[in-house]
Amino acid sequence: MTQNDVVIDKVVAVVGSEILLLSDIEKQIIQYKTQGTQVDEELKCRIIEDLLFTKLLVNQAKLDSVEVSDKQVEAELDRRIKYFISQIGSERALEQYYKKSMSEIKAELRTSLKDQMIVQQMQSTITEGIGITPSEVTDFFNSLPEDSLPIINSQVEAAQCVIIAPPNRLAVEEARNKLNELRERILKGEDFSTLAILYSEDPGTASKGGELGFVGRAEVDPAFADASFKLKGSEVSRIVKSEFGLHIIQLIEKVGDKINVRHILIKPKIDGTDILKAKDKSDSLKYAVENGSDSLSFGIIAMRHSDDVESKNNGGIMVNPYTGSTLFEFEQLEPSVYIAIEKLQKGEISESTTYSTRDGKRGYAIYNVLSRVDSHRANLTLDYQQIQEAALANKKENVMNSWIEKKLKSTYTSIQEDIQYCKFENNWNKVN
Repeated sequence: MTQNDVVIDKVVAVVGSEILLLSDIEKQIIQYKTQGTQVDEELKCRIIEDLLFTKLLVNQAKLDSVEVSDKQVEAELDRRIKYFISQIGSERALEQYYKKSMSEIKAELRTSLKDQMIVQQMQSTITEGIGITPSEVTDFFNSLPEDSLPIINSQVEAAQCVIIAPPNRLAVEEARNKLNELRERILKGEDFSTLAILYSEDPGTASKGGELGFVGRAEVDPAFADASFKLKGSEVSRIVKSEFGLHIIQLIEKVGDKINVRHILIKPKIDGTDILKAKDKSDSLKYAVENGSDSLSFGIIAMRHSDDVESKNNGGIMVNPYTGSTLFEFEQLEPSVYIAIEKLQKGEISESTTYSTRDGKRGYAIYNVLSRVDSHRANLTLDYQQIQEAALANKKENVMNSWIEKKLKSTYTSIQEDIQYCKFENNWNKVN
């Protein structure tokens, strides 16, 4: 090798039949840094050991014939790409962020994603059937030093009743006329994709000519799915009404139980009168709960009238998307919800508060505080569920550590000088 030679990549470890490349480590470090994390030597070594652990699981998965199909990988890849696009705003913005084309982004994610899915499947197999008993939860809690018990921030549990302002008849008719006009232009030979770019009100697909990408029935609105799966050839649907508005849809391709279509979305406009009607209904529901009969509870009102499909069947009780529980730290609430309930006590109902959805729908909501928990040091009485989850995670971690120790005794492993300075928890340089 001459002085001008540049090492583009190199093997830094071998685990069974798997190799760990220097570039694998660098990619992980870059990912941490883009999230604002300062990567010191200690964290770098933890990152490397996590990657070694991944290689051990992938190697064992091959030996145990644990596989993930290409179809599963593509479905998960599509799901993640859609999530990234929803977060950043558009496919073009995602390409600009990564400075790569969409095909390059997918190609880069595909291999690592398959390994991730195999690792998850292996971990599930290894810890399958592991549960935790109440006595184990108590023992785990009692084993924690008192000064290490976390301070639990103030939390609130609340229910909501959401009233979305419906568009008036004239606005719906205008949207229908617009779509009918576009459909006629397409049937006369104009390009669907071009018209979608110009007129569709779906920010996630308009720039792509309305193309949705391969989806299954359960991944889209039921009415949209029913119309899409009935299409044949390059047929254009009649107007379809979904929870997002009005659409016309054109089939691109159907493969198995997945379908790829393009669509044009027009949302009927909402005016001030429609929004005031939603407030009037919200105010009247608050009055009905506070001044009606004992049987007219907030939960019943929410089940009968709320337009939030995720919470209405549960009596309007809101679920924390960060934890899956019904308790929220106040900082986890949407600002409008926080302002509405921050001073309310258990059992009180908020005033009608402006409400908007991610897809632009507007209306009003009322909130009922079901319980409040003040800031405190963690204890079994108030925080049993969180402590139970921590105890179960600790038990599974111990099982995984035992599995690693056992597998390292029978698996060829070798690490190069580049990473031998790390003080790993496991002996990864034991050549068998």
